[in-house]
Amino acid sequence: VTEVAAPAAAPQSDPTRPSQRAGSRDVLLPDEFESAPARDAYGVVQQYRPTWLRSRGPTSFSDPSTGSVQLYVNGSRWGEVERLHEIAIEDVLEIRFRNAQEATMRYGTNHAGGVIEVRTR
Repeated sequence: VTEVAAPAAAPQSDPTRPSQRAGSRDVLLPDEFESAPARDAYGVVQQYRPTWLRSRGPTSFSDPSTGSVQLYVNGSRWGEVERLHEIAIEDVLEIRFRNAQEATMRYGTNHAGGVIEVRTR
């Protein structure tokens, strides 16, 4: 007679911790933050991916703001990341960070700090 071990119980998920799915470090999806206490997109990013909000510092003497993280919503430039406070979490489909190289390829120059992209409903 061969005994079969019962499957181990799945670990309980903690809604305050980000999902450990492969490839998700640059993307936040609603299933990761649906139970988060945050009310806006800024709060979710601050809780789950705080490094996205950090300026990379001045990268140019002529334009010290080039190291700042920029915000794009549905493909349109919105400005600085503080405007994430204006986006209700219920409206978010996806939040993605693009590093300086990806941001420059997608949006052109002056994105040395990277870009946070938000797709909304």
